[in-house]
Amino acid sequence: MYLQANSGTNFETLESALIGAVLDSSKIYKIKNDDIKKVLSIKTPQREMAYDWIKVFMPNATLQHVLILYEISVSADNRKFDGAYFTPDKIVDAIVDLTVDHRIGSICDPACGSGAFLVGSLKKLLQNKAGTIQEILSRYIWGIDINRQNVEHSKRILSLFSILEGVDEKYFNIGIFQGNSLDFSWEQTSRKKADFDFIVGNPPYVRGKHLTSNLKAQIKSWS
Repeated sequence: MYLQANSGTNFETLESALIGAVLDSSKIYKIKNDDIKKVLSIKTPQREMAYDWIKVFMPNATLQHVLILYEISVSADNRKFDGAYFTPDKIVDAIVDLTVDHRIGSICDPACGSGAFLVGSLKKLLQNKAGTIQEILSRYIWGIDINRQNVEHSKRILSLFSILEGVDEKYFNIGIFQGNSLDFSWEQTSRKKADFDFIVGNPPYVRGKHLTSNLKAQIKSWS
């Protein structure tokens, strides 16, 4: 709504203002994390206007608002051909609870979108006392998405969650990669193989008529 009404403001500017408002709401004013610092480095009149608007209409901005911003930034073509759809946080938490329960193990979302299920998984593993945030991110949280922007957003949302939980690092080791899960080679990553304990997520919903011949072939040959 804000971007439509303010054509001089781009997505990056609104993202910067919203993340700044979320951090300010938690009284966090100094950041170590390079990725979040880069987002906050935008200093323009448009950014200040967006920030002021957020403080009036969203005085208690939260991580969920950032997730929603990332989800609605997905283009119509991406929704049509990649099957990207938003999952409400209550459904995310319910699916993660049912899947993981009180256990500890590696969790992968093979079509992670903007990272909602990975945030839910991180929260669950923290509740299950799987380790520190840094340990859980580097050992247990894994994801793939076909869209490079989604990969960036997923890493950013996990970093922001960590900061809001009181853990701020210059760099978080997060295993999220760009690729197609139907033919992704885990051997090229630090994971080495796809032997996950849990799979969570909202799989892509693509109408049959929008499936390319190459994608159909990948689905048929997937083992």
